[in-house]
Amino acid sequence: MKILSIIEGLVFLAVWGWILILFIRDKDVPFMVMQVAILILLGTAIIFASSSSYIFYILVFGLFEEIKMLACIERTKKKLEAKVNDGS
Repeated sequence: MKILSIIEGLVFLAVWGWILILFIRDKDVPFMVMQVAILILLGTAIIFASSSSYIFYILVFGLFEEIKMLACIERTKKKLEAKVNDGS
C-alpha cells in the first residue's frame, strides 16, 4: 500500500508540475512565484507519499489556483508600472 501511495505522489507531481511549467513558460512570472509553486508541489508530493487521502487533491487544487492568482497579480502590477513609467 505504501508503494501505491508513493507512485500516486510521483504521478501527481509529474502532472501538476507539467501543468505549472506550461502555465509559467509563456508568461512573465517572477522567479519567486515560480520557486514557491515548485516548493508547494514538492511538499504535496511528500505528503502524498506519506499518506494517501483525497482531501489533498482539493487542497492542492486550491493552492494551484492561488499560485495562478499571484502570477496574474504580478503581471498586472508590471503592466501598470510600465504604463505609469511611459506616462512620466
